[in-house]
Amino acid sequence: MGNIIFPIIAMSGPLRHHRLVQPNPSESNAVAEYDTKTWTNEPTVIIFPGAGESSSSWPRVQESVSRFARIFLYDRTGLGKSENYTHSNQNNKGAAIIAAEELCSLLDETRITGPYILVAHSYGAIVAREFLHLRSNEVAGMVLAEASTERQPQYFRLPDPNMTAVMANLKFSAVIGLRANARLSSDEWRTRAIEMSQSAPAIQEEVAGYETVCRQLGEKNQFKAQVLGDRPLSVIKCQSFRDYEKMYEAGLEVENGTEEQRQAFRRLLDNWDGYSEELQREQLQLSSNSRWVEVADCGHNVNILRPDVIVSEIRWVLGCKSTDELRL
Repeated sequence: MGNIIFPIIAMSGPLRHHRLVQPNPSESNAVAEYDTKTWTNEPTVIIFPGAGESSSSWPRVQESVSRFARIFLYDRTGLGKSENYTHSNQNNKGAAIIAAEELCSLLDETRITGPYILVAHSYGAIVAREFLHLRSNEVAGMVLAEASTERQPQYFRLPDPNMTAVMANLKFSAVIGLRANARLSSDEWRTRAIEMSQSAPAIQEEVAGYETVCRQLGEKNQFKAQVLGDRPLSVIKCQSFRDYEKMYEAGLEVENGTEEQRQAFRRLLDNWDGYSEELQREQLQLSSNSRWVEVADCGHNVNILRPDVIVSEIRWVLGCKSTDELRL
């Protein structure tokens, strides 16, 4: 029997933290980093980064939240500080289900109990909602930021050959201003870049399984079941289409792609924000106690550009009193 390599949860809190290596005697290695404070049954915040991202993209959120709550940042297998590992076919399970199951096992091994506040960005929302399916009774609330949903493939292809052709070899972070406006230090940005480069196989695996994980999540009918009941849910929508408008315009300047490919990319951009709002608003059905937050001055990477928004919504979930709508 092969070993199961569990990802890392990096945990921080108000006091000094240390690294704990707590292997399963039979077949697994679990690594957790956490502080020494004795916590009561207060909610624990778990961060689910987006596709290809890891805990290195969340330092400002981690710093802020650790002042008022216990927080973990979950690096899925092969990403960030976790072990390199290629999933074998596990009864046709999608990568998101496997990631959620691995997180459950890691939490059990390290005896990190709920209730949990799930905070997810982009693809990480698929994993978070698979975790919700497995541990619904232990989830106290959620924050979904620029979240991928089960219906994403109806409007967006990943990868999209037309977008790929027009964007070609353009440097995404430079063109959209992500590097210039990131709330990261130079060293933090460098660490993030190195980790993303080293995580390429895992990133490719997540992209390849994109349609599968969306289909498998959709089969659970979480919207119809309103699986969160009346537990607080915040849905954050930003302006991701603006990132790709900048890439489109930069691609035009250097005449990337064919005319047909440029036109197809333009048609998608014309509908992008409408598609995005439709998909994001559907998630409000997960709870009868939900809140819509729209951020006007931010692209897709809200955790890097506007970490304060995510921190604010975590606070709202922790002290939730009423349903509201907010535009920033």
